[in-house]
Amino acid sequence: MEKILEKLTTLQREIDRPDDYLFDVQTPLVVKKDEFRQLVAEALAPPIPAVGTSAEELQLMLRIKEVELSNCKLEVEAMHLRVRALELECQPCSPNPSPLTPGLPQAPHQDFDVVFPACVVTCAQARLLGDVVDISETFLDGSESHTSPSLEQVAVTSSVSYQFDHGVLLRKWTPVSGLEGDVLMNMVLLGVHGCEVYLDDIVVYSPTWPEHMDTLQEVFARFKDACLTVNLAKCESGNAVVTYLGEQVFNDPIHGHIELPPLLVKIIDTPQFQRLRKIKQLGGGYYVFPGASHNRFEHSVGVGHLAGELVKALRAKQLEEPSLNSESLINDRDVLCVQIAGLCHDLGHGPFSHVFDGMFNPQADPNGEKWEHEDASILMFDHLVDDNKLTPVMNEYGLITEGDNENDLVFIKEMIKGSVKNNSPLNEVFILYKGRNNEKSFLYEIVANKQNGIDVDKFDYFARDCHHLGIQNNFDHRRFIVFARVCNVDGQLHICSRDKEIANLYDMFHTRNSLHRRAYQHRVKMAVEIMIKDALLKADQDLQIKWAEGEACCLSEAKKHKEAYTKLTDEVIEQILHYDASTPSSLEEAAQIIQRIMRRDLYQLVGEIKLKKKDQEKAEDVTKRLKTELAKVIPKDGKQDKNDNFEVKVAKFDYGKKNEDPISNYTYFYSKFNPTIGFKIKPEEVSNLLPECFSEKHIRVYWKRRNDKRLEDAKKCFEAVKKSLLS
Repeated sequence: MEKILEKLTTLQREIDRPDDYLFDVQTPLVVKKDEFRQLVAEALAPPIPAVGTSAEELQLMLRIKEVELSNCKLEVEAMHLRVRALELECQPCSPNPSPLTPGLPQAPHQDFDVVFPACVVTCAQARLLGDVVDISETFLDGSESHTSPSLEQVAVTSSVSYQFDHGVLLRKWTPVSGLEGDVLMNMVLLGVHGCEVYLDDIVVYSPTWPEHMDTLQEVFARFKDACLTVNLAKCESGNAVVTYLGEQVFNDPIHGHIELPPLLVKIIDTPQFQRLRKIKQLGGGYYVFPGASHNRFEHSVGVGHLAGELVKALRAKQLEEPSLNSESLINDRDVLCVQIAGLCHDLGHGPFSHVFDGMFNPQADPNGEKWEHEDASILMFDHLVDDNKLTPVMNEYGLITEGDNENDLVFIKEMIKGSVKNNSPLNEVFILYKGRNNEKSFLYEIVANKQNGIDVDKFDYFARDCHHLGIQNNFDHRRFIVFARVCNVDGQLHICSRDKEIANLYDMFHTRNSLHRRAYQHRVKMAVEIMIKDALLKADQDLQIKWAEGEACCLSEAKKHKEAYTKLTDEVIEQILHYDASTPSSLEEAAQIIQRIMRRDLYQLVGEIKLKKKDQEKAEDVTKRLKTELAKVIPKDGKQDKNDNFEVKVAKFDYGKKNEDPISNYTYFYSKFNPTIGFKIKPEEVSNLLPECFSEKHIRVYWKRRNDKRLEDAKKCFEAVKKSLLS
């Protein structure tokens, strides 16, 4: 009996595979379902002897069962042969797989789902091929870098590998319609050459690789137009990244599964871009908000995605308007450039984001030229392209990288920097662009919109920061993209929104103001960032950034050297904290400040002054007065710098245009009845509850020395100044 049961178990394993599918790994993947259930049921049932059965009768029953098992095994093998008869010839995978010219077989039996010719190899075989895309659960966990795969490489799951070099299986799509799957798919894919529907599968085939990729692109475009969601069944175990259709799919917590074209993936897989993994999005905010652990890396990927979504939506609406000037039509080069600009717009951020460019640099180099992270982003973008030899790659994707006429590299850098305008009124602005002519000036409003601040950079960081901070985001950027279109405003093209969406845009600026009040300029976050800035200033001259043999510079000079800046991240704090005991005392002082942050021994808030509306422009004068009065508290022994005792900071809260309304003054809308002409909307036409003042300034004083008896004197001094302002 034990022998029979062992045979039953073996046969069960051969027939009852995962998902009720029968696999044959030596040939193109063939799936057979449910045909043997009736046949095998009796063979698998162990013999149950009746009461009183003799030993001889039991032996006879066992011999009969063995015959039944043997017959069942033969039937299984015969069915394998029947299945193989439906397949075309398919070469086994090799290090250099040669293209096949597949045809389409006759429609298989309804019990089969046939996918061909998709070669199937084991993980061990796949890894021998050299170029492998690992999409197991540990892929891209940040522990190591990965090179970007080509279209014909192997995707490795945790159990088996599939090489989609000639055929692709698309399974488990989720329709929004109640139609039967094959009927709906046939309707959606009607007229697509090189594509057939088999039950719940779509088989894509083509005689050449370029035609195959064109067909795949068309299939996915039809899916999107029909509002169908497609899951890649072959890659269900790869939760992080899947290479497919020549694009890389990122599973983002904010935007879901997003697809980026191969050129953007090549940019991502560079040291200059990967450094963004080590720069906190909210600077010192992580020391205040435990969830704010996200970095510039994921934000940049999100902006690249949203830039593509918006520019493609604008192009789709342009095609609906035949009267539009052909010179203003968005082309494939424009789309790719906008995506790259969105991806690379934050390449220049230094340690702890705005702490470096907004706080450290002005004090480290007070007499130097004004420097912003956008300038460093352009420097780093040039370095990224040159160091990784991406110019010929960009040319392969159709970008123009030479000459003055619509140079795409110039265009990308102009979008990163933001629009350039003179001081003329908005409707008379002549925009000094070189990368694109004035007919396409609206493209500069997508990534860094200096006109009204409505851009995809904010779309992503509003959603992402709110998610990690636990704050409600009241702005729906997806709705904005749906209603955005290019309209004519007094002869100039601008991105406009539907008139009924004006309330949604006010919600966006309200969200911006709320984030600044509750997070970005939180009083404790500001204290932490002042401490980080002070530590960097202490360590500036003595902490050297080395990038080559005999090549090094101090922190404040790193922005002038692209190789050094590539190595400058938040990890500089760890370098300070673990300084060599033989190094100068300034590093010891810097390390002590960092240790105070770790022990939560933070700078203390002496007080805060909320300036009245009429006093908003006096913030600088009030700041100077406070510094003068507080300096009197410090003994004049010449041993201490006043910067070691206190700091006066101005927290600014506005809608992005200082004391102006960015919507009524700088934003255009279109109506349902005339979607090509943009116009402004007056505030009184929107609501009587809109703000009358769009700017507010708070002046804060922080005392740096701990257990200092002069803190009480500083508070009295501060209250005296505050009282005089309020009287």
